[in-house]
Amino acid sequence: MKQINTYEQYQSDMLFFKDWLTCHPNRVDPEVRAAGTNWIEVEIEAARKEIKNARLARRTSRLRTRLKELVVVIISQNSTVVKEDLH
Repeated sequence: MKQINTYEQYQSDMLFFKDWLTCHPNRVDPEVRAAGTNWIEVEIEAARKEIKNARLARRTSRLRTRLKELVVVIISQNSTVVKEDLH
């Protein structure tokens, strides 16, 4: 969860900088402003992808843990049945 919060904070920071660049056009050279805006948009999109990937990883990790638990239960039940059949 901390990783997602970090990316969300980074994304909000980038949005702030983008808004600042558009609200203060005379403080930044027009060529630099255009390049800066493009770079910020790329960074925002990268942060969105990282947030999505982090959420997917957390979901798959929970699923993997649940599947491992189910396999252990199934194996333990099968070994109990096999031991009873041998006697």
